[in-house]
Amino acid sequence: MNGYKKFNALISLLVRVVNTPESKLPSLSEITVSVPDVKSEEIDRELRWNLVSEFEWSNWQRVVREQGLEQEKIGRLCNSLNEIPRVLWNKTLGTYCYVSLEELRAMKTHGERRVHAILHLFHDIFEIASKFNGVPRLRVRMSLRWTDEIQQWMVEVLERPSFPSLDELLRRFVQPCLTQLRIDTTDGVVYLAEARLGLKGPITSVRQVAKEMSLARARVYQLLGQISEVMSVRWPDGGNLVHRLRDKCIYEMIDHPSEAHGIFMAAADLFYPNHRTVPDSSSFRETQPRDSFQDSFQDSFEAAHSMKPR
Repeated sequence: MNGYKKFNALISLLVRVVNTPESKLPSLSEITVSVPDVKSEEIDRELRWNLVSEFEWSNWQRVVREQGLEQEKIGRLCNSLNEIPRVLWNKTLGTYCYVSLEELRAMKTHGERRVHAILHLFHDIFEIASKFNGVPRLRVRMSLRWTDEIQQWMVEVLERPSFPSLDELLRRFVQPCLTQLRIDTTDGVVYLAEARLGLKGPITSVRQVAKEMSLARARVYQLLGQISEVMSVRWPDGGNLVHRLRDKCIYEMIDHPSEAHGIFMAAADLFYPNHRTVPDSSSFRETQPRDSFQDSFQDSFEAAHSMKPR
């Protein structure tokens, strides 16, 4: 009924224009048009996903199945975790490999933004994987460029006799992780990460950063949990490598402790917590894990002494 009324209103408006003398119509120079401040590429992108056909969608699904990617998780490969709700982070591509586009759009809790994110991911995989469809002996392994680069670097560092410099550590490990956090979280979460790593001054305790951000400590612990959750979704194999390098760091910092050791220990505990548990607000009590990194560093230092051969 709304469409009928709008159509009638449009016809009435056109009739009025036709019946108005030309002398009373405004000149083109007097007409101002308000154009929304939206980038053309954003409009093109939205139109692109709205115009996807069932044929295109079925081709994207077919390539995902043929390449054996059905168990890959959406959260690991999507453009940004901000584009999809948390309930989809651990959903596999196979969840959407056997539904029509019409069924996808009709799914409960699947609004336009969520559907577009899924279509975008399937399209990107299709663009990459379809190139190998004619080569039966090859299969695509999906990974994120930044995690591959960090993994290669860490494997190399584990084989070195000495620990990397602070500059190398920040450039090859810390900054790439923070860059991904900027894509997947909020400015507040990135600020918290930088404060806990001491990148903008001294390493800040949870109590201090909670005061600076005007948040309850319980909320800060929740945000810390969000950081480690994002990292485990984006780089699920990272924890193993990070803690192997952490063990090397603990062992080597006994004789020659450096700022690089301290930053890496802080980053390891931030991105892939080892001993600390991150409570939610319902279980928050005054007896929280120690919120000072110096305490954690001292524990690691003492543990390293006990492992060092006499």
